[in-house]
Amino acid sequence: MKKVIITLILLAVSIATGNAQLFVEGGVSGVYMGETSSLDGITKELPSYFDLNLSFSAGYRLNEKTSLGVSATRFKRAYSTEIIDLNTGDREPTEVNQHGWSFAVFDRYKIWGPKKISFMLESSFYFNKNTFEGHGGLAQFWNTTHSLIGVKALPLISYNLSDRFSIIASTDFLSMNLSYLVINYKDTGMKTSSWGFGFDAQSTIFDRLSSIRIGIIYHFKNQANE
Repeated sequence: MKKVIITLILLAVSIATGNAQLFVEGGVSGVYMGETSSLDGITKELPSYFDLNLSFSAGYRLNEKTSLGVSATRFKRAYSTEIIDLNTGDREPTEVNQHGWSFAVFDRYKIWGPKKISFMLESSFYFNKNTFEGHGGLAQFWNTTHSLIGVKALPLISYNLSDRFSIIASTDFLSMNLSYLVINYKDTGMKTSSWGFGFDAQSTIFDRLSSIRIGIIYHFKNQANE
């Protein structure tokens, strides 16, 4: 699957170099959160969370309002000294490492905006795979793989920095997501599956910036000539 993704992206980029209507986009998002907690009221633990996502997209502008494209994301996340409830009922520190990738086909539609600013709606069909590896304070170890397929819609905002470059930003606020999840427990061989639907109507922008994603778009066609 990874080879297919890489092939599609390289194909899109090669086409883009010869077609003025295509664009490429790269993005990065990251967050670090930390807090102080205690199991016994005396010893202090420091649960923390780190997230890093690297993404790449290539798309085709059908007209001034509509674009189509493909995107891929490579991400690695790590939790450290997070305090959780184990099967014994005790609360112990645990460490979890997560890594994975995602692939999507998307379309974007410009809803409104003056010449430099665009408010858009993006809908996508995506597939991602995550592996979780961790161990707890009682030497428990687990290894699970999450395979997720679904459709998602969310708002975007872009701003034209120049005739060739734009900056684009998005959050999970006002996003809708329908997904099917399969979890493979490698240590036991058991599998579970479930359907899910979500609508995020509560903005976390003022609480933390973890849901904000920012990217840079390069337009192969000079926007001033459109």
